[in-house]
Amino acid sequence: MGRLAKQPERAQGHRPHIGIVPSGAERARRREPAPPPAFGWLAETRRAWKEFWASRSSDLVDRAVDLTSVRHLFTLYDERSRAYAAYSRQRLVKGSKGQKVANPVYKVARAMQNEIRQLEQQFGIGARSRRALGMTNQDEPTLEEMNRELDVDFSDPRR
Repeated sequence: MGRLAKQPERAQGHRPHIGIVPSGAERARRREPAPPPAFGWLAETRRAWKEFWASRSSDLVDRAVDLTSVRHLFTLYDERSRAYAAYSRQRLVKGSKGQKVANPVYKVARAMQNEIRQLEQQFGIGARSRRALGMTNQDEPTLEEMNRELDVDFSDPRR
């Protein structure tokens, strides 16, 4: 496992550092791209699509080159949900010799999870992924602020 990225304000060197560019108001003004027209996504997938484009993680997406991958991620979410639903309806099926076996659709859903995880990391979905990409919570105190709090003299009666 690699190191977590420094907070953008502490980064040094010649490489560009990711910062949170659009404010909430700017993000709200941007239009959400259309989902792929070929598939009829589930309502939960369409809701997640809208939530993603309203989130800070969408700031990392270059619509000119990344949109296909983001659509693929949400198509995987949709297919995984459908596979888990099919599995929950029928956990056991007949095998090739008539025996009872676990529904193989469960393995299909689990196999999708690896690709989903990689795409989520790429697009900053999840707290660890955002931190690794240098996207910090704006409400989170900096190290300097935390150290100042620790340096307070608690024996001072004015405190």
